[in-house]
Amino acid sequence: MTTMTAPASDRRDPPDPRSWVPDAADWSSVFDARSLGFFAVAIVGLIVLAHHNYLAAHCIVEGWAIIVAMLAFLFSRYTRYLARDGYLQFLGLVYGAVAALDAVHTLAYRGMGVFDLPSGNAAAQLWVAARWLEALGLFLAPWLSRRRWHGYGTAAILGAYVVTVTVVVLHTDLFPVCFIEGTGLTLFKVLSELGICLVLMAAVAGLFWNRKAIGGPATALLVASVLLTIASELMFMSYQDAYDILNVMGHAFKGLSFYCIFLIIVRQGFIEPLEFRRRAEVALREQDRLLHLAMEGAHVGFWEWHEDTGMLTLDPAFLEGIGCLQSTSRQVSYDDFGKVVHPDDLARFETVLEQHRAGHLPYAEADLRVRAIAGGWRWVQARGHVVESDAAGQPRCVLGFAQDITARRKAEAELSDLRADLGRAQRATIAGQLLATLAHEINQPLAAICSNARAAQRILAAGPPPPDEMPAILDDIAADGQRASAVVQRLREYIRRGRTDHQGPVAIAALIEETLRVVRDELAEHHVAVSTQIPCGLPRLIADRVQIQQVVVNLVRNAVESMAAEPDPAHPPRIVISASREDGAIHLAVCDNGPGIPSDQADSVFVPFRTTRPDGLGMGLVICRSIVEAHGGRIGWTPNPDRGTTFHITLPLPHAATAA
Repeated sequence: MTTMTAPASDRRDPPDPRSWVPDAADWSSVFDARSLGFFAVAIVGLIVLAHHNYLAAHCIVEGWAIIVAMLAFLFSRYTRYLARDGYLQFLGLVYGAVAALDAVHTLAYRGMGVFDLPSGNAAAQLWVAARWLEALGLFLAPWLSRRRWHGYGTAAILGAYVVTVTVVVLHTDLFPVCFIEGTGLTLFKVLSELGICLVLMAAVAGLFWNRKAIGGPATALLVASVLLTIASELMFMSYQDAYDILNVMGHAFKGLSFYCIFLIIVRQGFIEPLEFRRRAEVALREQDRLLHLAMEGAHVGFWEWHEDTGMLTLDPAFLEGIGCLQSTSRQVSYDDFGKVVHPDDLARFETVLEQHRAGHLPYAEADLRVRAIAGGWRWVQARGHVVESDAAGQPRCVLGFAQDITARRKAEAELSDLRADLGRAQRATIAGQLLATLAHEINQPLAAICSNARAAQRILAAGPPPPDEMPAILDDIAADGQRASAVVQRLREYIRRGRTDHQGPVAIAALIEETLRVVRDELAEHHVAVSTQIPCGLPRLIADRVQIQQVVVNLVRNAVESMAAEPDPAHPPRIVISASREDGAIHLAVCDNGPGIPSDQADSVFVPFRTTRPDGLGMGLVICRSIVEAHGGRIGWTPNPDRGTTFHITLPLPHAATAA
């Protein structure tokens, strides 16, 4: 991928052309000493020429003014749709009209021989009319900088003014007399010059008032032009003859004032656009360089798909960089490109592209497997957007970018494998904890089986057994064996998959009743009284019956062992099992009146291998919490106000719970 780098001298410029506006330093080329010195020499030469041939000097000055005025008009005419300010457009129209009047003034000058005029009065009249128009234009222009005005209406008014003044001066006597041969200027001419100077002074104030909108350098040139025009008018208030030195100096000042207007036109009409374009090109080259660097760093490339021709324009450097295509392959057909893309991924991308065409997706995006030249697949994320459609609304061109995500996909796969390994390790850890309590969980049913077997042996040794006693003993042995088998089966499933699938409706009252039958021997051995508080109509849980029963058995057994370890004759051992419905959940409580949990062990109740019994493993409550949380519930404990501990279990109900 090639990049374009700007020259060192260009890179010192501001990179963003939109932030560039001309300042005083940018006008140095129009204020340099060479330009001003050349114009000063031209003025001196003009005065010398006027001394020998006044008409030639007059024509040169007026011709210069006419050319500048016409340039201003043309500039405003052809930049009216692009200009950011309206003052130069308005001044251009005004100076176009001034150029027309100055041209007639030049031709009407005495000695030119174009018009049959007896004196220089007509030239003076046309001069006054042109200067009034110029002064009013300079006065109004600043106030139109940020305002809307009608261009064609203004041009029509100015054109009518030029035609009217020309006809009135050349063909009638309606215009006041301005110059009398042998006498000099009339009072009207002098007062007109004074009035023009006053209007120009007001124009200077308006320029300063609107200098922020116009711009500092342009304002300075306009002010200089106005001041030179005032000096010119002062010269034209005192001459006695059309050829005297004051008249020559007045025309010289006029030439200088139009030179200032010329500088504005050159600067804003030629230099500024060229400078803006140069800076824009520098900025674009720099942005292109940075964009290519970013694309190379992010492994991103552009692509373009012309559906009407079926051709794909690819970024060869990107494809070469990921090892999927030779760098000489820039345009390929869609069918050829489809041969190196995995068929499943290509079909998926075409599906999302069709959804994007239909307006259902803001863009089409899919991950594609692209066959590498060296073998294997590279993952590429492609995103496209329809940028051109035909008259019928069908897409013609899809533009997008592609990013190499092979490393990311590999990292995601490794992370997924790592998570699976961690899950298996976690389940193995929990399984180890479960195995540590397996003897604890199946010890009671095995002990009951052994006890029932010994009782059967004693009954048989004593003689023929009663007919109803042996079946009951055998039923107890079978039930305890099935319970031990169920505990082992649930453990195997949890180790293998991390969950069990033996969930179904569980009636709370039946569950508690069955649990008490399981631990009845231990309750009877330690003389523990048990009472239940289970209201009728409790909804059924959706849970693993064996696991929930295992939780209740553990809590009851812990309570029995705690009360047996520290008996208190004043408080006979007692357990209360209660159940209630609370906000879409079933709340179970197992309350005892034993010694309770020591305060120094309150924070380690559910910590593995922490126990208060010498022969305990410290895993019973840990397993209880794992089972309850696996069912989406929670377990906790609180000390009783008088004596003992209450364990609380909260299990969520299904959305459509039915009564037991």
